[in-house]
Amino acid sequence: MSCCSVVLIASTYAVVRKIGTKAHFSISILYYLWEGLILLTLCMWFIGSLYIPCLNDLLLMLGSGALAFFNQIFMTLALQMEQAGPVTLIQTSKIIIAFAFQALFFDDAISTYSIAGSCLILLSSLALVAQNMRRAALAKKK
Repeated sequence: MSCCSVVLIASTYAVVRKIGTKAHFSISILYYLWEGLILLTLCMWFIGSLYIPCLNDLLLMLGSGALAFFNQIFMTLALQMEQAGPVTLIQTSKIIIAFAFQALFFDDAISTYSIAGSCLILLSSLALVAQNMRRAALAKKK
């Protein structure tokens, strides 16, 4: 499932980069909203897990949805205005920020393996971005 998720996210980044500034960022977000609403409702109905949650869970889900909405806005704008490499580097840093929030707000312990894995992901992304920026600078000099 995680490999499928990575492929779909990469495809989304590529499509948003291809569209570029030809369309307003809210157009793609509106399509994500409708497609997600329809497809998730059908999937939940098919699986048999379509039900109305309790109020506490509903508030958490609405908050999560609002945060994801703003995340998508900023991500779409960043992909339209910047190269994909630096945007991806910033996106991988969200792992470390999520760990910090988990420790600060939810008082959850974070394992050493999780910290090591997130640092490894961040460092490898940083190395790729640095290599691409160096390659672009050398190509510009020629």
